[in-house]
Amino acid sequence: MQQTIMCCWFPTSQLPYVFGIMLFLVKTIRAINDNVASVVNNEIGLVAYFWIGFTLCIFSLLCSYVLA
Repeated sequence: MQQTIMCCWFPTSQLPYVFGIMLFLVKTIRAINDNVASVVNNEIGLVAYFWIGFTLCIFSLLCSYVLA
């Protein structure tokens, strides 16, 4: 869904740049998550940690539906 939206929004000449930016953001967020996840888990507990993740996934899904 994300790639479809990006292909509709950006002209063909800018797509490699956009995909590069998205790849950079994914890798940066993954590195931050690796460092922060254990700290957050120790502070609020495993169940709350999973509920936060589930809520973010649902929010992201709703945002993609709105954009589509």
